[in-house]
Amino acid sequence: MAFKKRFWITLSSLIILPTIVIIMGIYQFSYTNADIYIELADGEVVQYDKLMREAEKKGYSKVMLSLFSIRTLQDFIVFLPEQDSAPIAVPLNEIKKQEMQRWATGQYSIGEERGNISLNFDTIRTINADIKDNQIIFAAPFSVSNQGSGVFFYLGLFSQDTKRHTINHIDSIFIGDRVNIVSIEPDNQGRLIAIEYTERDTASEADKTTLSPVTVEFSLNTEQVRFSPKPK
Repeated sequence: MAFKKRFWITLSSLIILPTIVIIMGIYQFSYTNADIYIELADGEVVQYDKLMREAEKKGYSKVMLSLFSIRTLQDFIVFLPEQDSAPIAVPLNEIKKQEMQRWATGQYSIGEERGNISLNFDTIRTINADIKDNQIIFAAPFSVSNQGSGVFFYLGLFSQDTKRHTINHIDSIFIGDRVNIVSIEPDNQGRLIAIEYTERDTASEADKTTLSPVTVEFSLNTEQVRFSPKPK
């Protein structure tokens, strides 16, 4: 009798516990999608699903909504670095997830060259710069890739006008090729940005690659916010 009792208790547990887990999962899924609210840049609080439907209907930039909670038809613009000719504006209009990180992406073309720019907005850092009212300076890494084998990483400086709800790309500086950024840390004075990343080292073995930790620092001109001086 004791054996049968233990058997039925065990069997009941195997049936009831998964059922509870499933119910909790359904409740959590419903809560996550139905009860999330976002405070927009103008202070309005909007239910997430309603906001996404409105964005689809009116053509609002998904990237600007996701990054800055701004309703606008204008995409987040990044200028292609190291261009000798006129600046090439690349609109970031898609959001992608890769290796637990979120990226705002866009495509560009120069003649026959085609490429992509991807900005990691999980690593955006605000710069404590002494600037005019209604302006926020922030730094964000982004990558540039084309039909070649390289994926070139840059650190971008941007300004956000909190009154006009606009974003302006100020400057860019090269970090490295095919690097994995670990952290970005601006100092309290807004004069320095330290970046820690890993890079491939193929010098040790011909058929293998290793990850070498690297830390670099970039100086900022605080009077007119730019990277200065340019490191060699």
